[in-house]
Amino acid sequence: MWDDFQTLAQRFLADQELSLASFALGSPPIFPLPVRKPSMAHMRISEKAAETPEATALRWQGGTLTYRQLETLADQLARSLFAKGVRPGEMVAVLVRPDPAWIGALLALLRLGSIYLPLDLRHPPERIAQMLAQSCCKRVLVLRREDEPLALSMPTQSLHLDDLLSPLPDSRLVSFDVTHPLAPAYCIFTSGSTGMPKGVLVSQGALANLCAQLPAHFDMQPDDKVLLFASPGFDASIAEVLPFLCIGACLQLAPREQMMPGP
Repeated sequence: MWDDFQTLAQRFLADQELSLASFALGSPPIFPLPVRKPSMAHMRISEKAAETPEATALRWQGGTLTYRQLETLADQLARSLFAKGVRPGEMVAVLVRPDPAWIGALLALLRLGSIYLPLDLRHPPERIAQMLAQSCCKRVLVLRREDEPLALSMPTQSLHLDDLLSPLPDSRLVSFDVTHPLAPAYCIFTSGSTGMPKGVLVSQGALANLCAQLPAHFDMQPDDKVLLFASPGFDASIAEVLPFLCIGACLQLAPREQMMPGP
């Protein structure tokens, strides 16, 4: 890795017009990229739903969702998004709330091979607009009707959860091969603390590695329960969701005000 860095630095000093894409660095990755189809995160979760369909996947104030129900929700949303014209490689923003539909939407986009872009509703409208402009995102998924005014202010097509959950005359989902490790899975933006926030694409392979390595590193077990605490616009939110679902654990959703410190 150090040799690669030296090579990169020397070539940049010699020619600052070179693109990073032109570098062929020789060191292999620390963890080899997965290539076996079932190793993709959304496929592992589907496998877990088949193994333990009645295990609780999500819990929130007033309800629960089993792995079978979560699988059904993700499948319905994926079929409906496809019927609306969403295709592999297309970025779709999601106005995220701590809601079961958020998890279903994330899994649906992974199934389609589309790129998940989380938008935190607590962010200023100016920041959200900048994220949409930089990512060239053309569609935004609205989970609740109360968020529609914000969606209407965006230069995007709004897709409403209520419409996506309606039965389809022909709900056949074209099967896409979204298992290439370099295919983008989601886009996350930096905090912008040192300048303007910048979008970072995270690949299917990197996501699969995260879901494979994190459970072993932290000794995660299927009977574990995890509170989804991180901001949905922060990369840690992915680490709270997908690795735990891959092993069959339970996610706990809670309103932000209930997680604030104090009496």
